[in-house]
Amino acid sequence: MVALGRVVKPHGVRGCIRILLFNPRSESFSKLKTVYLKSPATNGLKSFGVQQASRHKQLFIVQLEGVNNLGEAEALRDWLVYAPKSELSELGEDEYYYYELIGMDAYSESGELIGRIKGFITTPAHDVLVIKNGDKELMLPWIDGVMVDVDQKNGRVVLETVGLIVDSEQG
Repeated sequence: MVALGRVVKPHGVRGCIRILLFNPRSESFSKLKTVYLKSPATNGLKSFGVQQASRHKQLFIVQLEGVNNLGEAEALRDWLVYAPKSELSELGEDEYYYYELIGMDAYSESGELIGRIKGFITTPAHDVLVIKNGDKELMLPWIDGVMVDVDQKNGRVVLETVGLIVDSEQG
């Protein structure tokens, strides 16, 4: 299962919910027939059919089967939204979902270990790659040309790091 986002609040009085995706630029959500919501209180997963999903700015407005009023929608606030990996859209060559890169070791083109990929931050201009290096976090703009190579078999990503200071003694 892959976490796609979280329910932020109800939308209207007929049971629709607003879902904030962890990757707001993703279109995968619009094609899903079923999603799984995880309760923050119990960590239990519950399956819901997707009746309708439409993009609204940075959110998706979604009508789930069995959620028919404001009260039922409100009860889902802050639940995490998951989908099986097998139901995500196929990507092209040299394209990756963020979850596939998280946890990989990041190296410079010269072979120096930068750290481990911790996650991504979405900003209006572009996403930001977050790399954990000891007790520090390094951030790189996730723009064209930053990712040089991905070796999924060995859990390794090579990044263009011009101007990045990795050694804390240099800065």
